[in-house]
Amino acid sequence: MSDIYQMTMGDDRSDDHLKIFKCLVDTGADVLRSTFERKVLNNNAITFEQYLDNVKHQFYHQFEKNRNKPCCSRSPHVNCNVNGYMDKKIFEKVYNKTSELDTRQCLDRFKVKGGVSTDELDLSDLNFFLWNSNMLSPQEKQSLQTIMTIRSYICHPQSTHCYSITELENVWLSLENDILLFAEPYRYKKMVTLQITTLKKYKINELESKSIINEMATESEKIIREIKLEVQTRNDCTNQLMKEESVGIKNCIKDTYDKTTSFINEKAQKLEENHKVLTTRCIKEIKTTVTEDGSNTRLHSEDQRREIDSHLTVLKEKDRKLTMLTGKYE
Repeated sequence: MSDIYQMTMGDDRSDDHLKIFKCLVDTGADVLRSTFERKVLNNNAITFEQYLDNVKHQFYHQFEKNRNKPCCSRSPHVNCNVNGYMDKKIFEKVYNKTSELDTRQCLDRFKVKGGVSTDELDLSDLNFFLWNSNMLSPQEKQSLQTIMTIRSYICHPQSTHCYSITELENVWLSLENDILLFAEPYRYKKMVTLQITTLKKYKINELESKSIINEMATESEKIIREIKLEVQTRNDCTNQLMKEESVGIKNCIKDTYDKTTSFINEKAQKLEENHKVLTTRCIKEIKTTVTEDGSNTRLHSEDQRREIDSHLTVLKEKDRKLTMLTGKYE
């Protein structure tokens, strides 16, 4: 900031530095304002107030830092999830807060400021509205980003003479091309080209120099606020991703656990069924074996008994014959 205030009037580089800033906030803002009216307001077919009323719900959630906060107690938009952030100063520039609580209609505590017009929008405001319109081509988005990058580059010099003449000439060339991309129709483009050429040749006096430097200081504060919002947006996105990842991991673990439990139960059931089949089969085989062994044993015993009876019969016969012979000789 102090480097801005130390710029020396009459120094070519300092003068070019100030003129580039003037081109940004005056010519650049006028061209972007015209683009907004042409593209978003459909050549002013609808008023800026009507547009703000139409998108109030979106801008409310971009302004309200608690993105999941219900926009009203009986609203169908409960737990809305709208991406992006809207600077508090931009929101309060176009909307009035009429009460702390809702009454009957959604977001009725916020009213569009009566008589608000695009003439009140500065470069930062126009950048926000255009970027959130979803009506820019990829080339237009790139040019808008370049314009805002040049704004940061010019408003935050590392020193009063950190830019060479060549660097400033390159900045002029890039800025002119990117601003002219938005200037339509052709006759308007010619007027903007003439305005930029005239500004390049213009000699800034001391009073104008001080005024521009004060504007640069104000713009620097806006840039710092926007950077903080961007950091907050990135942090919120990161936290949201971490929450989603955490939920995803928990679901994955639960799903894996459920699948594993189901697999184990299925295998256990099959093992139990196989065990029952094997047990039944073994019992049958044992019964069959015992029956066969019993039959074989019974048959073997009968054969032995017959053999013994036969031997006894033979012995009895021999004994009878011996007795007869003995009696004869007596």
